[in-house]
Amino acid sequence: MNHAPRLILLENTFLPDAHANLFAVLAEDEDGDTLTYTWSWHGPASECGQDQGPGPGGEATRIYYHGECSAALEAQTYVTVTVSDGKGGVVSHTLGLRDEGSFDLTGQ
Repeated sequence: MNHAPRLILLENTFLPDAHANLFAVLAEDEDGDTLTYTWSWHGPASECGQDQGPGPGGEATRIYYHGECSAALEAQTYVTVTVSDGKGGVVSHTLGLRDEGSFDLTGQ
């Protein structure tokens, strides 16, 4: 029996010098399966911002540039991270672009 991955932590850090946010997710898989990470952006800042790809933590991190976006557009924009184990186990979480901090996801 395959177990779905489990989300543990999601962090969102504003990078003022880069006009971007760094997102990082920590997930685990009880079966030891290799995890893949998919990031998607929803809302008006997805028109004026740009996914810059993986951050320093590889695929479990993502940098999103939004220097051309207004605060109002950023406040209406969300990121969804989906973690898959390649065997049908999938888990995801959505967070606001401006919801900065470290979020414990173990209770979900």
